[in-house]
Amino acid sequence: MTAPAPGLALVPAKRNSGVVDGYCRVSSREQSDNSSALEQHIARVREAGAEEVLVDIESGRSSREDDRTEFQKLMKLVNSSG
Repeated sequence: MTAPAPGLALVPAKRNSGVVDGYCRVSSREQSDNSSALEQHIARVREAGAEEVLVDIESGRSSREDDRTEFQKLMKLVNSSG
């Protein structure tokens, strides 16, 4: 298993179903639409072991973690897998 690239998050927690979740965020719609940045992030997180990858597209400066829909979903998945 390779380590995720800087700026990527892999949460190696298995849900009750045994699924390993990962999370990626890019700062702008342009990064996700006009470059391969998002695809590269997702590929790296999958290479690190994630089976399901949740993605948010928004600036880290202009938003808070609690505004990130997929991040919140990930936290609920991880917390409920206890």
